[in-house]
Amino acid sequence: MAYNLTITGAELQALLNFTETKVETTLFSGDTTGDITLSESAANFSELVVYYEGYQTNCPQTMTIYAPNGKRINLAVVEDSAGGGTRVRRTAYDISGTSMAVVTGGSIAAGFTLLNGTAVSQTLTGNVIHVTKVVGRG
Repeated sequence: MAYNLTITGAELQALLNFTETKVETTLFSGDTTGDITLSESAANFSELVVYYEGYQTNCPQTMTIYAPNGKRINLAVVEDSAGGGTRVRRTAYDISGTSMAVVTGGSIAAGFTLLNGTAVSQTLTGNVIHVTKVVGRG
């Protein structure tokens, strides 16, 4: 069965531009709670997609960051905890060029807060979120 398709140059260019924004490049793949080195600069992409999770692959999630270079992102995971509690893991990253650096010091503290009944406790000894993949788009 033959099809005839009539398309203008502008329509074709719009389709190519859209397709280009959806092409993905894996910039990091692994499992880390530390700083991340990207294989290309974040400045080369219109979006970054960060894949991350909590303890022992719990609660896998993604975050899409538009115009990522020079931005700070905050990642959080909410998990069940032993004894019926809730654990909120959190950390922040600064994205610059080929680096995603865990933010330390100042008023930002990576770690987790545990809510168990009426008790609330915090452990702020370091990043407890696992980044498993970073993908660039566009």
